[in-house]
Amino acid sequence: MTAQSTPQRVEITLRDYNDFTGWYTQLQARCVAYNLWDKVNPDSVTPLIMQPVAIRAPVITNYAPAANIEIPVRQSELSTAGQKAFKEDLEYYKICHEQYKSDRHEYKKE
Repeated sequence: MTAQSTPQRVEITLRDYNDFTGWYTQLQARCVAYNLWDKVNPDSVTPLIMQPVAIRAPVITNYAPAANIEIPVRQSELSTAGQKAFKEDLEYYKICHEQYKSDRHEYKKE
C-alpha cells in the first residue's frame, strides 16, 4: 500500500507586520487564481465598473392630454403631439432598459 500525500492548506494569518509579506503573497496568489488581482491590487489603475442606475418608464400624465381630458390615464387620451412624444420616449426607455439589464449583469459578474 502506498501512502498518498494529502495537500496541506497553509493559511497565513495577518497578526502583525512580520506576517505581512507572506500574507500579501498568499492574497495575491489567490486573487490571480480567481482573475481578481486587477480589482484588488492597490497599484492597479483599472477602474471598477460603476453600479448602473435604472431608468424610469415614461408616465402618461406628463404628456399633453386631448382637448376634453383633464388627467390622461391611457395613451389614447393624449393629444396627437402627446402620443407622438410618449411613443418616442417609450422607445427610448426600452433601449435604455435593455442596456441597463446588460450593464447590471456585467456589474454583478464583476
